[in-house]
Amino acid sequence: MKYFAAACLLATTVMSRRVNPDAPGHIRGPRNTKKVLKELTPVDAPDSWEWSNVEGTNYLTNIRNQHIPTYCGACWAFSATSALSDRIKIARNAAWPDINISPQMMISCVDNGCRGGDAYNVFEWAATEGQYLTDETCSIYMAKGRDMGATCSAMNKCRNCSPGEACFVPD
Repeated sequence: MKYFAAACLLATTVMSRRVNPDAPGHIRGPRNTKKVLKELTPVDAPDSWEWSNVEGTNYLTNIRNQHIPTYCGACWAFSATSALSDRIKIARNAAWPDINISPQMMISCVDNGCRGGDAYNVFEWAATEGQYLTDETCSIYMAKGRDMGATCSAMNKCRNCSPGEACFVPD
């Protein structure tokens, strides 16, 4: 039994290093932790810290619900895009308007759509395909992922819609 478990573990490790061609940006296997550029020096941290109130300024973007209009297991996309959106707001010193990166783009283009994914893969995809990151105003949340036919198309990357008219991809 020990040898069977070891063989399964080895096979899983080897197989998990493959990239899934049907899910671009999906990384399987151990994360590369050798990219540390500079060791951080220890500092005394405050007893508490709230990004929602830093000297009276809120550095957080809006809170969203992945289950409206219908259930979609996209917490991985929401957490990653919220983290990126918050970092943008912090870098912009809370300047208006907020920039909210679209989670719909991620469930259409990264991992398994509404059947799950990994926030790390969103960050990796953003680093390599960053020109496709779009604001939620351009790619609204539909609660449908690549597993439900909302593929990584130009229309899902960015579109404009008018009431009673067809949607179009802006030039």
